[in-house]
Amino acid sequence: MTDLTAHFSWDEVTASPTAEARGIDNTLPANLRANVEQVAALMEEVRALLGGHPLKVNSWYRSPVLNAAIGGSPRSRHMDGLAVDFDVTVGTNDKAFATIAASAIQYDQLIHERTKSGADWIHFGSAITPPRRQVLAAAGDTLGGPMTFRRVALG
Repeated sequence: MTDLTAHFSWDEVTASPTAEARGIDNTLPANLRANVEQVAALMEEVRALLGGHPLKVNSWYRSPVLNAAIGGSPRSRHMDGLAVDFDVTVGTNDKAFATIAASAIQYDQLIHERTKSGADWIHFGSAITPPRRQVLAAAGDTLGGPMTFRRVALG
């Protein structure tokens, strides 16, 4: 495991049980390394904001083939290394989502995603352009299925 930052590794960036099971190459292209480094620095801020507890990375970089295989959006920022899906290891995703949304951390998109089966995770997206600080909630029936998005009002 090679370090990306103090608390995140390059292995976490490309890890994917789906890619492994299906033999999909999920190697990060060299031209996307700076994007991943940008997101990792922001994720360190998120980790500190949430009390310094470890975060469980579910999905970071996705090759276009992997993104299609899991039913990701064709415009997914995961394919640019600019988004990470994660769960908190202490507390709840609900509380963490609200805390991040209200923070000064420069996210582009922050989405609390849920399925009817009870799975939920936080999508943290960055951008090369000035961040929009868009806060959304997404709901769907199943993992990999279509999601319905709505804006979340803060406060």
